[in-house]
Amino acid sequence: ANVYDNSMVTNLKNYLDAVPNGDYVLLISRGNVAFSSWDASIKTAVQSLGANLAVLNSLQDGHPYILLGQKGGTALQEVASNKLTGQNAEKIVLDYNFVRSTSSGEITSLPIGPAKNWGKLFGKMASDANDIITYQIIGIDNTGKEVPVFSQQAALPSELDLQNVLNATTFPTIRLKLIVQDTIDFTPAQLERWMVTYESLPTPEGLIDVDAVGQATYNVADRPEGEPLTLSFAYRNISNVAFASDSLWVRFVLTNNNQEVLRDSVKILAPGAKEVVKFDKTITTLNRVGANALTVYVNPRIVPELYYENNIFQVNFNVLPDNANPILEVSFDGRQIMDGEIVSPSPVINVRLKDENQYKVLQDTSAINIALKSCENCEYQAIQFSDPNVQWNTSPTQTDVEFHPKNLANGKYTLRVQGRDASNNLAGTQPYTINFEVINESTVTNVFPYPNPFSTKTQFVFTLTGSQIPDEMKIQIMTVTGKVVREITQDELGPIVIGNNRTKYFWDGRDEYGDVLANGLYLYRVIMKVNGQAIEQRKTSADKAFKNGFGKLYILR
Repeated sequence: ANVYDNSMVTNLKNYLDAVPNGDYVLLISRGNVAFSSWDASIKTAVQSLGANLAVLNSLQDGHPYILLGQKGGTALQEVASNKLTGQNAEKIVLDYNFVRSTSSGEITSLPIGPAKNWGKLFGKMASDANDIITYQIIGIDNTGKEVPVFSQQAALPSELDLQNVLNATTFPTIRLKLIVQDTIDFTPAQLERWMVTYESLPTPEGLIDVDAVGQATYNVADRPEGEPLTLSFAYRNISNVAFASDSLWVRFVLTNNNQEVLRDSVKILAPGAKEVVKFDKTITTLNRVGANALTVYVNPRIVPELYYENNIFQVNFNVLPDNANPILEVSFDGRQIMDGEIVSPSPVINVRLKDENQYKVLQDTSAINIALKSCENCEYQAIQFSDPNVQWNTSPTQTDVEFHPKNLANGKYTLRVQGRDASNNLAGTQPYTINFEVINESTVTNVFPYPNPFSTKTQFVFTLTGSQIPDEMKIQIMTVTGKVVREITQDELGPIVIGNNRTKYFWDGRDEYGDVLANGLYLYRVIMKVNGQAIEQRKTSADKAFKNGFGKLYILR
């Protein structure tokens, strides 16, 4: 009872309902059976074998379960899980010595025909005086209806003319049925042979034609979980006879690690005489890691055909687990910061989780967990995705979250982020953590050239606090006598952010006219304002390199 979805539960119920009263059934769970999907109707069907309702209600998904019972009677033995956790590794055993004796039994043949004219029935049996033997001929008409047409209490005849028993026009197909009984010795009569001769009707014969699509088509390479697999098939009518129907059923059965996980049927056009029909089947590989086998059966004994053995084909393929870790990226105001950096009181924190598997995708916020704490000894506070300061969106290969806390108080904070993909692979063995500091007052450290001295070019490094970017900033390069030889404007310096800054602009040691300045010592001064007011200087241990707001830089070529 390898039950995975509602259709399979329905099939199990229909099967149990069809079992005749008095028959014995052995029901064994295998794999991760979803007992939570069992409603009252399926439980009632299992109870018809003698199952205990309390036991059925206690079963959780994946619990092992075995039932040996008699339809309409009681359970001979019922073994179920006695644990509520660890059920995937739990093992149960049913050990029952089944002792029964019966005085009768029967054998029924597969369909024989279709026949244009019936010939003879030949039989041979071994029996004794206490055996009671009955043989029957069951006619099958053109609609598939089965009707007993002949019955006789006697051993199979060595020869019987069937034309005296049935008409091939009315019953082009038959079955043979043998019923044996021995109430004295309980030793059944033995069937040694039965055979029917007949003149065959013109009957189509088809086969799955591997060459029509190429044998290499079925040498399926290992594929990652989630990547769909589309297989092509061809069914060829190799006879000169058309099928009795204009369409044929095709049955697909997929097993994963020897457990049936899919059963599906579709109709295809019946090929005409000497014609071929091609069709495709797409299989999803999600949740089907391991060895898989797709069995294809064209015309599963529905439309008359000469042989059915050529209509079955199997394709094996392997699905690899998704073991790759997703990539987690965290940025503040569009940049990745160093641990302990200063950021804006209202930073835009972007979290991006990227995964290489474009087929197995998380569609919700469960992929990312974000938490924030406001001091070293404080507890982390989870950031809820319902927070109006949080926005998120997802695509096949990545999830983006924008967290925009507003007006954080002065202090040191820690952000913790963890991400996982749809296969539960974590972005890291430990969550990503980053410390940052918020200073609401607008201040700036002294601006340093880097490197200093320099030969070809230098950048400018400084730290800015507060919530506003300067609306005016320039750097004046002067000789030791105070003459301005170069003025670097804010537009040249490039983007400025709250926190650590290293300008994208490189000064190349040239003056306003593009001429190369001579080697030696130069002075520089920084002018930085917000709303027309100079930004307060933030003192650091390196301030001794400045005197009255002027710094020194050296050109050495």
